[in-house]
Amino acid sequence: MTEVTANPVTGEPERGDLDRNLALLNYGLLFASVIFAGMPGMVAVVIAYSQRAAAAPAIRQHYNYQIRIFWIAVILTVVAALSALAAMAIGVGQLFHVGFSGNWDAWDSISLDSSEVVLSPQVVALLLVTAAASISACLWLLLAPLVGFIRLASRRGMGDRAA
Repeated sequence: MTEVTANPVTGEPERGDLDRNLALLNYGLLFASVIFAGMPGMVAVVIAYSQRAAAAPAIRQHYNYQIRIFWIAVILTVVAALSALAAMAIGVGQLFHVGFSGNWDAWDSISLDSSEVVLSPQVVALLLVTAAASISACLWLLLAPLVGFIRLASRRGMGDRAA
């Protein structure tokens, strides 16, 4: 069992314990980002950026890992969003191309026969990229903070290879 050392004058916990607790909280915020649309992750990365310079080397490794978790999740989310937007743009473009019969003078000329609507290979590929990036971002935000939390709770740095 580990002892929490307190400042003999003030009775407050030492700086190292506060840094460790804040880093543990950050892992929880990153984990909660999946549920709350990334907002807790933004708070966590601001805390990590602001605290890592003053932290002990072992805690600094965890702050660096938290920053890496955040930016990888952002990149995966941007890939998913851009591919979803591209798929929608191509799909809507194809829908309008099929839907207009060439006479642009009246609304009556808009006819859509559902047998003419077919998902193109580009739309299917973009939807698959969207799904893969979204699932990867969710899994990353669930598993990476969990690994970091466990390592920090067992007082191990992110670079330690020992069991």
